[in-house]
Amino acid sequence: MSFETKAMKTDDCTAEPVITPSNKRKIFPIRKQGTHLNPQSISQYRAKRIQAKNWSFSGGQGDNKEALKILSVALKSGKRIQKLEIDSGVSYDISDEGFCYIGKSLKGLRSLSAFSLDLTSNENFTDIGLSSLGRALKSLSSSLRSFHLDVERCTMISDEGIKKLSQGLRRSPGLQDIQLNFKDCEGAGDQGMESICESLEEMICLKTLALNFEGHHELSDKGVKILGETFNTLTSLQRIKLNISSCPGIYDEGVESIAQGIKGLTSLRDVDLSLQGCLGVTNTPVKHLGQAFKTLISVEKITLDFTYCDELTDTGIKNLGQGLKHLHSLKTLDIQFDVCQQITEKSMKCFGGCLSGLKSVKTMKINWSECAPNERNYRQWPDKCRVDIGLKDFGHHLKKLTTLRELDLGFACCPQLTDKGMHDFSQGLKDLVSLQSLSLDFQGGKKNCSRRYEGSWSGSQCSNL
Repeated sequence: MSFETKAMKTDDCTAEPVITPSNKRKIFPIRKQGTHLNPQSISQYRAKRIQAKNWSFSGGQGDNKEALKILSVALKSGKRIQKLEIDSGVSYDISDEGFCYIGKSLKGLRSLSAFSLDLTSNENFTDIGLSSLGRALKSLSSSLRSFHLDVERCTMISDEGIKKLSQGLRRSPGLQDIQLNFKDCEGAGDQGMESICESLEEMICLKTLALNFEGHHELSDKGVKILGETFNTLTSLQRIKLNISSCPGIYDEGVESIAQGIKGLTSLRDVDLSLQGCLGVTNTPVKHLGQAFKTLISVEKITLDFTYCDELTDTGIKNLGQGLKHLHSLKTLDIQFDVCQQITEKSMKCFGGCLSGLKSVKTMKINWSECAPNERNYRQWPDKCRVDIGLKDFGHHLKKLTTLRELDLGFACCPQLTDKGMHDFSQGLKDLVSLQSLSLDFQGGKKNCSRRYEGSWSGSQCSNL
């Protein structure tokens, strides 16, 4: 979970975040003035005063408790530290006891403005460690602007630990960038989400928010509804990334609340919402999302994932498209409709017509793979499986996107797609004079159209498809 943002000033709440990751394993680049530490090199800093402003610590093999003890001593001498990253590594371990040393030393870092902690798959990091982190955050309230926490697959974390963490975050109303990854923390749910929302309400300067609750069986519409209501208070938000994939307790009510919450956030530039595997989501909340998008006149990037949303039909996609067509500032659109098997060629035609009005779009990625009915249904209802017609209509509308530079379309595993459909579609590509990169996936179709094209593009290449 990450956004790329610019460097920030630290003197007021209107400034941009200090730094954010484009790669969660390399969150703070180590420049000349930076200090990179690991268990092998850290001992040399035991008695040495550190003047660097950017610090990065990567874990070593096994238990890092002794190394963290030494690091905590070093941190106490680093009064000028502004950016700190601690990464336990994929196969390494930071336990509650080891982190307690760090938590105590953080209290003296009065200049710390950006703090990132990656504890992915640390089975020994529990609610106790999260509580220690919450206490440490309380002492950083005046300086902290950016906070990233990744505890993915830390299976011992529950709502109680998230509550303690949120109490610390509540003391940092100047935060502008929060990214929290609780993926597969099975003990967390509605109460944890509610605690986070209570802390967010105080953050009037918040510009970037990323939350990952993927795979939470205890998360339901109740918790998601509270989050949607909280969005109404975050009027400075520019970027939202929310992953609630594979949460079986989420239905229409929760997603509708999210849609209503973002409706008034007119400063939004980037919206990323993943509903993959939310089997209870139907056309109704997708319609509300479309209506919400109409109001986001400044949005430049939208990413939506409806993979395996089996109840989504042509009606929902039509309503979504009706909202997207008003976004004249939109530059990037990425939507996944994979394995939504109630979608037919009608939605392709309608959706393409809506998108043809996006006069500023430069990058478009849409995946319809396995959307059309499968081979068994195709034999039963061949008149309802006319993907060739939908693809032709979609290509016809694409030719109006004269600013488009990158196009990525997926139609994999559509058994009724033929060479004729591909040829008709390619005719619409001839007029895309700005197109530089094209990726088309038609694999898994009938024998005579099992192919993929990927690479640079010019209109004269249409005959090669």
